[in-house]
Amino acid sequence: MSPMLATITIAIAIGSWLPLSGGTWSPDASMAAEAASELHAYVEQQASAKGLTLQQWPSYSFQYQGHELAGRRVLYINAFCGQPPAYAKKRLVRVLDGGTCYFSTYYDPVNKQFIGIVFNGDA
Repeated sequence: MSPMLATITIAIAIGSWLPLSGGTWSPDASMAAEAASELHAYVEQQASAKGLTLQQWPSYSFQYQGHELAGRRVLYINAFCGQPPAYAKKRLVRVLDGGTCYFSTYYDPVNKQFIGIVFNGDA
């Protein structure tokens, strides 16, 4: 396998953090890494408080994009189970239903905290 192909395969593997084009500003990878280091604990706590059970954490992949919320720059995080589809670097992975396999939240890099979370429902 060529080195270039290996890099592409790793970049879209399950568990990847994929920058998503668009948004209102461009966050750097260090912001995503900072959010990633705290996300699991936050999501576990929020799911437990709602009586929900998460999928196995390594099964999630993540997209992130710079948004503005109430005048603050935040990182929008979209999570989903499984390997990212080919389009995942260009548009959000969205599905109806799917339960805790799909969730989204915001991360405030200045205050180093998450703002809200939405888990998909089940049909």
